Amino acid sequence: MTTRPAIARILADMGTDSNTQTCYRCKETRPLAAFTQRVDNQHYNMCRECVSEILAASHLERGPRHRLPHTATERVCYL
Repeated sequence: MTTRPAIARILADMGTDSNTQTCYRCKETRPLAAFTQRVDNQHYNMCRECVSEILAASHLERGPRHRLPHTATERVCYL
């Protein structure tokens, strides 16, 4: 198991600042404050700005109360 200081050292060697993260959608490196923090203290991989764009677009396309299709085994997520 790798300890937190070891992970920070590995990230520093890779040239990655532990206070920043790259959004997988827009590919921009942003501070962690630009990402939503999960309950387990990790951050989501899409920045808040991209999430807002997707939610605004989907709200305009489908309407405010549109239910997403799903079955007992599969769910549709538009993020």
